[in-house]
Amino acid sequence: MKKCLTFAMLVLVIVGLLAVPGHTWADETVVTPVKVIVFKIGDYNYYTQEIGSDEVTTVKMDAAPMIHNDRTFVPVRFLGNALGVNDTNIIWDSSSRTATLKGQNKLKLTIGRKAITVNSQEKAIDVAPMIVDPGRTMLPARYVAEGLGYIVEWDADNQLVIAYPEGQPKPDFKKVIEIIKQTENPVPPATEIKVQDLGSSTGVQYIKAEGYNLGLGNHPNDPTMFFNLNDENEFIRVVCTSHPEFNRCKWWMPDGTRKEFPQDVWTNNYMLFREGYTTNPQSGMTVTFDIYGGYNGDESYEGVKIATIRKTLP
Repeated sequence: MKKCLTFAMLVLVIVGLLAVPGHTWADETVVTPVKVIVFKIGDYNYYTQEIGSDEVTTVKMDAAPMIHNDRTFVPVRFLGNALGVNDTNIIWDSSSRTATLKGQNKLKLTIGRKAITVNSQEKAIDVAPMIVDPGRTMLPARYVAEGLGYIVEWDADNQLVIAYPEGQPKPDFKKVIEIIKQTENPVPPATEIKVQDLGSSTGVQYIKAEGYNLGLGNHPNDPTMFFNLNDENEFIRVVCTSHPEFNRCKWWMPDGTRKEFPQDVWTNNYMLFREGYTTNPQSGMTVTFDIYGGYNGDESYEGVKIATIRKTLP
């Protein structure tokens, strides 16, 4: 009798563990939803439809899908959720800047790296994941969806990415497109970035730029002024709009010569020296800078303007 009771209690404990909300087993295989998933470029919603049903579900996002290098990028969390991956199975490693999604397969993608790892097998892709303002991780929709067991199609006329599970007959997308045309939520007009006037004070000043922790300091000697990012894994691009000559500098080389380098490139910091420019910065000079974020691993990528500042050099 005691053995029967012990066995019954063990069964209850196991059932209880299985019923815990949000519990995910390490070796759990997430089933691919039998749904059509649709993302529209510039639309802050995504849409799902059960295959065989006319009902369409609309889910709001905090960032809209975008096209970069002829590929559609979607925010990682919403892309994963739409494809049946819950938040527990979406992991972001800030030290390596790697996103891991576990659905039918386990995927890994790293910011700035043109590769995707599917179940420990790495293969090259033609675009790299990127971070855009205000700090959103964007993944290439096609490669993620295909890695999780979906067929992906592109509707150029309606700017739609349409995904449905492998092994399913091609669904009729007409109902989804009708709903999208009725409810689409396009990107709102860009918000004007106001100039932050930092005056001529000395010491460290902090720049308000959503998603970035920027500090600006100065020194009575060289460097006259510098920008600094507290997170060494992030990048900014600083462009001097008032004095274009400050976007290049000449550094002393070991052989005693000077070599010119660009300043308006992606970097962890920016320094404006009193010496070394064609036209040297002078005390009392008012200088204006545009600051860009959203580095995606491609140095030719312009990025997204996150701040404009004006500073009177001390």
